[in-house]
Amino acid sequence: MANILITGTNGTLGNAFKQHYQKSHKVMGTSRSILDFNSGSNVDKFVSSLPEHVRFESVILCAATYSFPSDYNWTWGKNAGSPWRQNNIADRPDKRREELNDVFDPVLYDFFMNNYKVNVISQFRFLFQLYPKIMDKIVIIGSTAGLMKYSQKSFTFEHFQYKLQKSSLMMGAKCLAKFFPNLKIIILCPGNYKSNINPDGTDNIYENVSSMCNLIDNFNIENSGKIFNFNGDELG
Repeated sequence: MANILITGTNGTLGNAFKQHYQKSHKVMGTSRSILDFNSGSNVDKFVSSLPEHVRFESVILCAATYSFPSDYNWTWGKNAGSPWRQNNIADRPDKRREELNDVFDPVLYDFFMNNYKVNVISQFRFLFQLYPKIMDKIVIIGSTAGLMKYSQKSFTFEHFQYKLQKSSLMMGAKCLAKFFPNLKIIILCPGNYKSNINPDGTDNIYENVSSMCNLIDNFNIENSGKIFNFNGDELG
């Protein structure tokens, strides 16, 4: 049985991938508390701790790129009233704010310093370090939000930063296909599935994951770097 590494297995999507592939693969699953994409040193430590002989057929990156770094994000948005987010608001410690020379808006400061520069970049840092151990595929879970389709009437700063996160992740994945031409770089949008953060989701997560796994298992390298919906439709 080949090895497969799945990040974010403590979440709804990562756990669904784990349940699917543990029937046919040896699954190594990580959570934020183990890998911690907010800390480059922890990413370094994780990769260096892997035994020299370990290789992975595939790596599925399910770790979220949107970590709600500011009070604005926690209290606004379509899922602000979900029990999951409300519990996190209550438990979230206050962050010390530092002044930047050219950024006075604390929301913008938190976004650029704690979110955009850290979460997305650290995930690619992780993949570049892990690259010698990856034999066939890198699967990056994106979102149709990254395609930047929106309604101007409802477009807010939260919408913008969320979309920029997802867009950055998918564009980075496209670049990855150029850096690693011998690997299949698969970019997938998982659909509007129901989860703790999205209790109003309409899709069945296990059906969507089953469809994505079928696409992953039969993926042609000629499509490396392209964006696909969970049902196999090419999006970009």
